[in-house]
Amino acid sequence: MNSRIHLPILLATLADPSVAAYGGTAEIPITPAPRSDQAGHWELQAGFGVRQSFDFSTGITGSNTLGSDAVPGSLLGAIGTTDADANRTYDDGFVNVGSAVGLTTNWGYQNATQVRPSSQTWGPEGTDSLYLSRSSPAGLGEFRNTESSGPEIFPYLELSRLWTLEKLNSEVGLTLGFSSVSSDAAASRFIPSYRTNIVDEYYLYGVIPPAAPYSGPELPPGPILDNRPTHREVTQSTDAGTAVAATNSELSLYTLSAGGVWRWKPEKGSLLSRMHLYSTDLQAGLTLNRSRLTLDHVSQSFNGSSYTIVDSGSANESGFQSGFYASVDANFELSPDQLYLTITGRYDDAGKIQTRTADSWSEVDLAGWSMRFGLTKLW
Repeated sequence: MNSRIHLPILLATLADPSVAAYGGTAEIPITPAPRSDQAGHWELQAGFGVRQSFDFSTGITGSNTLGSDAVPGSLLGAIGTTDADANRTYDDGFVNVGSAVGLTTNWGYQNATQVRPSSQTWGPEGTDSLYLSRSSPAGLGEFRNTESSGPEIFPYLELSRLWTLEKLNSEVGLTLGFSSVSSDAAASRFIPSYRTNIVDEYYLYGVIPPAAPYSGPELPPGPILDNRPTHREVTQSTDAGTAVAATNSELSLYTLSAGGVWRWKPEKGSLLSRMHLYSTDLQAGLTLNRSRLTLDHVSQSFNGSSYTIVDSGSANESGFQSGFYASVDANFELSPDQLYLTITGRYDDAGKIQTRTADSWSEVDLAGWSMRFGLTKLW
């Protein structure tokens, strides 16, 4: 009798005595151990998002705000301020600095109608004043517009590392994400095209000016006039017609996010579990955003038969903005412990970006909500 006992027979005998009774060997099935998350696991999520519209605020400053009594810089350079001596050039005359402070003989005018009764009562010295005027080139009234782009579809990618908290039936972890979204908006509007008109009054103190046209000598003798106007009136007229202002803005936004994750899992056999809900996640963290805003604009005046370009230009601005985000996820099982459908609601805030040319500007608020739909792979 062979005294050696084969190891398979011994194991089978210990597992099932009937094996010894009938002889032979037993095949023992090998079941793989379930995956343990205590040491942590990785998740990779990829998909697309739908972001709410960006609000593009655009406008044209124009040479001056229609209705304002401010004098455009283009006119001040020619006629100067009223509180200092200056060489002043008008459409119908001039008043240059003379040999004495505040007084000059170096002045002139074009038409006799420019000498007329004073706008104020000055006493016995006289009742006439000299009126000199100048108008600016056709300018644009202020244009403001807020245009929303359509909801934007964008790709995103997210990598997470999570660890299980068994007693709390939950997981905690860290996540990194990246997304890229672009948008554009165009706006146009009819706006008034106008002129700013300046009329400076010089009191004559009873002096009868020489017949027009007149151009006085640089040095005395000659009729003396104050170098500074006694009174200045600023008016605006829309006789320059109307204009069409059009702007086009384009935005590119790249977002890198880093944050923390807290995950809750429903109990096995619960209603939510039977609905294939694997987990719900809460996330919050910081973002680093790279944005670029481009602006193109053109303004055309209309004279009744054709358009003429009044102003055009382009500009762009790019830079980095820090921000934050918060989101809530729902993960649904597609393949147990392997693949999930993830639906996310997320809010991002990264401030604003603005760009401008000499006469136009564009600004975009980078904050907004998005819905994301992705596939998540666990390993």
